[in-house]
Amino acid sequence: MGVLNRSIRHRIVVILAVLGLSTALAIAPAGALSFDTDSDGVLEVPTTSSCPTLTDPPRGYEAWFNIDDMEVRGFYDPLNQTPWDFPKKVAQILCGARQNAQIKIGMFFIRAIGTMTQPGLKSGSDPAGSLGTRPEIDPEVIYDALEYLVKYRNVKVGLVLDGGGITPGSAKALINRRLLTIAGIDGIPNTAAGDTDGIEWCTNGCLNTNSSSTYPYAINHEKFVTISDTIWDGASGSARAASSAMPAVISSSGNWARSQIRNYMQELTLDYGDRELFNQFSMRYDVMTYCANSKCPSNAGFPSTLKKTLYLDRKIWVDPTIHGTDSGRGTYVTFSPQPSTVVDSYIAAFDNVDCTVDKRIRIAMFKLTDSKATTMANALARLKSRGCDVKMLLTQQGGATTISKTVIGLLKKAKISFKCTAVAMHTKLILIGPSTGNNGRALHGTANMSTAGLRYSEEHTITFDARRASPAYQDDLRRVYGQYLAGWYELSQGSKTCK
Repeated sequence: MGVLNRSIRHRIVVILAVLGLSTALAIAPAGALSFDTDSDGVLEVPTTSSCPTLTDPPRGYEAWFNIDDMEVRGFYDPLNQTPWDFPKKVAQILCGARQNAQIKIGMFFIRAIGTMTQPGLKSGSDPAGSLGTRPEIDPEVIYDALEYLVKYRNVKVGLVLDGGGITPGSAKALINRRLLTIAGIDGIPNTAAGDTDGIEWCTNGCLNTNSSSTYPYAINHEKFVTISDTIWDGASGSARAASSAMPAVISSSGNWARSQIRNYMQELTLDYGDRELFNQFSMRYDVMTYCANSKCPSNAGFPSTLKKTLYLDRKIWVDPTIHGTDSGRGTYVTFSPQPSTVVDSYIAAFDNVDCTVDKRIRIAMFKLTDSKATTMANALARLKSRGCDVKMLLTQQGGATTISKTVIGLLKKAKISFKCTAVAMHTKLILIGPSTGNNGRALHGTANMSTAGLRYSEEHTITFDARRASPAYQDDLRRVYGQYLAGWYELSQGSKTCK
């Protein structure tokens, strides 16, 4: 694992080299967010009696990876029970929730309390030491932040999770034991009868009304958090009109689990103050929870806006719309499942590239396996034929489940430059921009280039384009584009030929 133990100096050189490509821009380095730290510069950990948050308001767009943790702490240390910074940062963002706010969480899976059955370790969640020797210490700091918010700020918390095989009965029992006291105050509107616990489970996906034998790979694969209002703008008062609220949306490639945070390279984006983006994700949560309860044979319980945009295709509620967000943001979001006839977001982006302007294409994709991967390989071949510089990073640690031999053959035939990362990578990141500078666009979110990810499962892809943003947000997008580009080169360190 030497690639993760290289000097911090080397990493700084990589970041500055990439960010410095646009010398005319004043771009802050990665990690510019003002997280609360102690006198030694260590990130403060939220507890059930304290909720440290940002000391200054975030920019409109922020992003970070867990690469810092991996470099400093090492890829895998089973004896290290100190929370990594990646979840501590998430917790501090949550601690920015305003009095009486709502937090809605859509997640593929989470883990709570313990992951191993060997008894012995005692902790606050397991005082008897009966649940395991390796606690879920990383997501635990997130749960402590939520617990504080519920207790001291009357924040209402709801979760919608995937109820399939990814979360067996034993794991559900641990999740309920840890989180029902947090999400048990169900202050989030839901028209379905019997919704009382604040934790909802989708089976065979949320929006797929077919039986489990039809489109069996449908899952709730989302990883987002919405916060209806935050305290960072300094405005007084515990509650205010929606038009004055400063909401936040967290989009991540990683689930809340120690295995995800420590075993895979992950990225996370914070969108601050974008009310329309918040509305889109908030409504998404509402329809997912409604379908988790009712199986949604009709749209009767959908938010009124989604009644106009969602429709049944193959008995799956699909969303064909490219949703623009607040004016000037240069930001868009698409959701899956999508109709069977729509051009996928990734392919549409590739086919609209002018390689004389946006020559550099960089991709970091966890999963590339089936017919959709064939479509993507063909689209990349077209890019290359038009003169684009295309480079792709893939993860092969999952074997054929993450990249198939057929896909490898297609990429080789198209003469697309691709490598497999030295350490497992869980990102879904596409960067499209000029050969120099950070004036580009990025696609990120939860969707792999797979049929399940684009046609059957609940997913999202956020696209931002610095050239479409107003001056108020343009530098934010350029800065994050630069951070993502630096992260891509970090992910590529030590990469090797895919087998």
